[in-house]
Amino acid sequence: MRILGFIGIFLLLCINIFGFYFAAQARDWKGLFLMLFMAGLLFVFTRTLWRGRQLSQGRGGVGPLVDGWGGQSVKVFFTDQVAKSSEGRIFLAGACCSLIYAVLSWLSPSSIGLQSGKSSGLAVLFVMWPVLAFTLYVKVCAPDFRTTLLRIIITTCVATIPFYIAYR
Repeated sequence: MRILGFIGIFLLLCINIFGFYFAAQARDWKGLFLMLFMAGLLFVFTRTLWRGRQLSQGRGGVGPLVDGWGGQSVKVFFTDQVAKSSEGRIFLAGACCSLIYAVLSWLSPSSIGLQSGKSSGLAVLFVMWPVLAFTLYVKVCAPDFRTTLLRIIITTCVATIPFYIAYR
């Protein structure tokens, strides 16, 4: 899975190089600054992925960053925590539904009852929502990740927000 992250960073780096080139051609200082900022983000992402690789393989004399789920690799966290807890399953179901709705709202908005004028904005919402929902899942359930009724209700509400926005 980590290789997909490196491939994505490489593709974004290619876009970044083109952005640098075109911004330099146009002498666009704002564009150059944004491309420099993007290069910095790509460096941080690459370093984080590389550090996660070292941690998961136990190399480099580095231990977990912190005890518990915070120090585990993302794969271990998803397979041992998210996929096995009620809140995690609610999050995963909501994320899958959101991505399916993103594709349907982009390709055939009328098939899911959306107006064609609002469909592209809602497609972006449905695509980006799983990332925000995961952040909220970790915020709500951390640090102990124990299942409680309140956490289940909050996770359910978070998973249904984009559908509420689309159909209100």
